[in-house]
Amino acid sequence: MRILFGRKLDGQHSRRPVNAAGLMTLGPEGFLRVLELYLGLGRNHAPEMLRIIEYRKILLRIDDGKRFYSRSFRVDDLGVAAALLSWRDGLCLEGWDGLVQVPASSPRLADLGEAEAAMRNERFPPGRGERLRAVAEALDYLSVPVDSVELLEPLAWHPLRWQTVLGLLGRTGELKTFGAPAASRNTALHALQHALLTGEKPLREPDWDRDDSVTLLAADTALAAAHHTAGVLAASRGSTLLVSGGEGELLDDVLAGTGLPRQGLQERSSGRLPYQLLPLAVRLRWNPLDVHALLDFLALPDEVNPVHPGLRSLAGVVAEHPGIGGFRWRRAVEAFLSREGPGAAVHTLSFESWIADRTASRQAGIGTAELRAIAGKVREFFLGRRKEQKGEAGGMPEAGIEQAEVFLDALESLERQGIDRLSPYQLDQLLAFASMQGGLNPDLFREAGAVCTATDPEAVCEHSVHVVWWWAAAPAFPQGSVWTRPERSWLERQGVRVPDVQDELARQAESWKRPVLAAEERLTLVLPSGDAEKHPLWLTISALFPGLPILRAETVLGDTGASAGRVQVQHRALVRYKPFWELPRGIALPSHPFSPTSLERFLSNPVEWVLAYAARLAPTKMLEVSDGPKLYGLLAHRIVQELTHAAGGTGIDAGSLDIWYDREFSRLVAEEGATLLMPGKAAELEGVRSSMRGAVRELVAVLNRKGVGRIESECRLSGVFDGGELTGCADLLLTDRIGRRFLIDMKWGGEERYRRSMAQGTHLQLIVYAALVRQRTGLWPATAYYILSRAQLLAERSGDFEGCRGVRGGSDETVEALWERFLVTFRWRMGQLGSGRIEVAPETQDPYRDAAWPSGGLRTLRPGRNRDPYRTLEGWGEEQ
Repeated sequence: MRILFGRKLDGQHSRRPVNAAGLMTLGPEGFLRVLELYLGLGRNHAPEMLRIIEYRKILLRIDDGKRFYSRSFRVDDLGVAAALLSWRDGLCLEGWDGLVQVPASSPRLADLGEAEAAMRNERFPPGRGERLRAVAEALDYLSVPVDSVELLEPLAWHPLRWQTVLGLLGRTGELKTFGAPAASRNTALHALQHALLTGEKPLREPDWDRDDSVTLLAADTALAAAHHTAGVLAASRGSTLLVSGGEGELLDDVLAGTGLPRQGLQERSSGRLPYQLLPLAVRLRWNPLDVHALLDFLALPDEVNPVHPGLRSLAGVVAEHPGIGGFRWRRAVEAFLSREGPGAAVHTLSFESWIADRTASRQAGIGTAELRAIAGKVREFFLGRRKEQKGEAGGMPEAGIEQAEVFLDALESLERQGIDRLSPYQLDQLLAFASMQGGLNPDLFREAGAVCTATDPEAVCEHSVHVVWWWAAAPAFPQGSVWTRPERSWLERQGVRVPDVQDELARQAESWKRPVLAAEERLTLVLPSGDAEKHPLWLTISALFPGLPILRAETVLGDTGASAGRVQVQHRALVRYKPFWELPRGIALPSHPFSPTSLERFLSNPVEWVLAYAARLAPTKMLEVSDGPKLYGLLAHRIVQELTHAAGGTGIDAGSLDIWYDREFSRLVAEEGATLLMPGKAAELEGVRSSMRGAVRELVAVLNRKGVGRIESECRLSGVFDGGELTGCADLLLTDRIGRRFLIDMKWGGEERYRRSMAQGTHLQLIVYAALVRQRTGLWPATAYYILSRAQLLAERSGDFEGCRGVRGGSDETVEALWERFLVTFRWRMGQLGSGRIEVAPETQDPYRDAAWPSGGLRTLRPGRNRDPYRTLEGWGEEQ
């Protein structure tokens, strides 16, 4: 067995496959497992998270309150255990056995030594240092079938334990692969390689324009760079090595989109799809409800979503009315049960089991028994998904199962230490550890036909015809040593080598050259875009060759045409703004009735109405939890609706109002405004409670003073007019004891805007509602806006509501006259529409538009452009 061994070769595919038996390319973990297998030491090693939990137990046992870590340990026990275990494992890898032979010069080393002594009788899961020590001991009397070991780096670069094992194996030599330029003489690539090896600039500058052996590329965006790189890989001939310095997932997605094989460049991340279900299921146990977790849970993709597809529409309900069990929630569930038939109840119960029992308090934490139940449920779900795949290999179920099992093992280990409850912070740490320990194997996403790849320059181990260094961004630099100079001296006297950060930086700088030195014929270096920091090697290259040209990906893509899955798109200028769109024939009216909202669009900006209702272009909607004034307004409408229902549609008893309000407000917030119950929202909740209480009190006082005999909330109105059917839903329609009608439209804020609109006679929504009431009852109602946040009633005229001053004077036009003026404008717009002429109303005043307005028509102003979702389709002016 011949081994090529390198520090960064674990999980890499940087060596071309060869038809040879016993030839292996291994990194530290892979080689260690092979040695353990042949020496009879192989076993399933504990995940790192379990080692951290066990080390926490040791630290807790020796903690007398005077340890150097004691104060931090009381705040973050798992974080401290993880950090100190990392220190301890680093020392073990460099020869430390934990035996303090002389008094330590540092309390930190003394405490670590005591922790090591405390675990002597424990079955503590070994780290790589202990495993290598066991291998070295076994090699004293056993042999392994290793014929030779070629080292990709000098022996001194490896930890002391590895040096010992490699020395016992014998037959070890260093691979001298990158000691000389690999490219042919008289090429730009040869000149670059020679300069990097010697540090000297060549006497004669290479002809970069005629020599294509070196290509440097930059782009405005990573996406443009990825598309160009896909074309380069598609056109490559001979052996190709792809070195990735970041943005690997984006490149893989572009490769898949252009019909090329994925390279398996996914990075481990706790945000991966199969890792999302368990954290969301846990977050749904907190009380009060985590609304954002509920929305994310309902919106999970099919592969990891345990909710029946028919119930996932509840995501839209939660986004607008955040909570569980509200009016719209119940209506959506009832619609699902009616639609799906007898079997729907099972799916509803299954869904409720995921979101029920919200008993965990953020202050008291959550019990480990409850967490085990949740993790078991997640595990069972993914096991079911694996059965559905019918034996096919797949990363989603396996990753979810492994995450749940690691989490369960961690909980059991904590329970053995007497811990039966976790704080939110501890829980987040465990979930993060569980998501990063295993799961998705990048090999699952490496498709047939993929080229050789390396995600670290140090993993480059042989020459290739063409080297593509994708996204040459600045790497992570080694951190300084945690040990002080006296501590380092003491450790070295104990035979423990403490790596020097300067030595490691020098080694790193040497390994950075490998991708360039590995190229035999061509090198393509793709630089990161924007403000991303470039790789230090690029700084060296640019200093040696300041005249080296850099191509722009956008220019190259424009010149190469449709290739490598790309489609050539001809440049077209943005459409210029025109005051009118002309069509060859009229616009067919939509079949559904007009509403006050659509009429406002039709009159103020016809092109917006045409795009929304005739062309049926709908802007993409993002599911986002309702918050702020929008949520306050929805809650206020609902509480007024509940108030009128409680009053039976008649008068309201002001004496019992506060008791009723406190009960109903709390219920409505829990069911339809749970965002206000989340952490950090207490002051906002009390502010809304107080403002809404004042609004309800004043509204009740106004209604009682008016002597209302009947109250209709959310009143459905319908009628006809010149444009056909007309429908709407009025917030409040009141009838006093002598039969007069009063129409109130409730708004949370915007007092000045609505006051101005009413004063100018442009309050079209109220005018339309009034016309519908007149068609229904034969009488024109009095109209008003009620500003809930200010408890302010804006009555149209004095005397309509007692104690309220009218916005419009006695000489101003009546609602009936404004309705007639509206009809004039409507007919004018319909005439334009019938002739195929669609006006694109400007945002500001336009004298030509003013002159064209029909005599006697109701004037309307276009709302701000930021409220128009179609503004980019309406044309671009000079100011844009």
